[in-house]
Amino acid sequence: MMLSQQALIDNTLALSFENALISPEYSESYIPTITQGGYDKDGNYCVVTITSKNSTEMTKKHISSLLPKCNIINHNNYTILVLYNEEIAEFKNILEERKRDLTDYVENVGIGSSINDLIDLHKSYRESVFAHKVATSTNVKIQYFSDLGLFRIFYEILESIAKSTLSSIIAYDSIHNSEYFETLKVYLNHGSSILETALIMNTHRNTINYRMRKIREILGKDLDDPQYIF
Repeated sequence: MMLSQQALIDNTLALSFENALISPEYSESYIPTITQGGYDKDGNYCVVTITSKNSTEMTKKHISSLLPKCNIINHNNYTILVLYNEEIAEFKNILEERKRDLTDYVENVGIGSSINDLIDLHKSYRESVFAHKVATSTNVKIQYFSDLGLFRIFYEILESIAKSTLSSIIAYDSIHNSEYFETLKVYLNHGSSILETALIMNTHRNTINYRMRKIREILGKDLDDPQYIF
């Protein structure tokens, strides 16, 4: 019973951290669970995004052997580490002193900035994902967001644009459990083709047509405008 209860607590905590990464607008629902789990709201946090040559479960097991207390989340084919207080320094020591223990099986590592407010955890997460994408495209094993230089300015511009143009779609999906953001992304990435979007999403083209009409309503913009699409 004790083991089952602990497993339930661990799963609930992991889910709360995952919500902190991807749904910052619902902070009032996950912060109490995290703080009750022994984490200070104003503690030091840092998010690391990893892709591995092995399965996410094997990666999680290996990292757990190096950082036993670290919260590890599998999300969107990434292995995500939520480092807390002294774990940040421990992870950096692993990279410096036991680099081979980590890099022998990981493909790329993106490391976000350290933050000191739990409510900003999603910022470190997004930075770590961006750093990971830069690492992947430049064939670098480990990339710190803080070392990106001009790429950081590019990221901040993109983030600002995303907030002003896509926040309404993202908010709508969160409230209605819809797939408008993903539909829009597939639609734009495939030449604004309803047919290709329907094929890729394995959805009837009439459903995609309906979604695109709804997306236009939510955005209040004409998706035939090349500048807006850009």
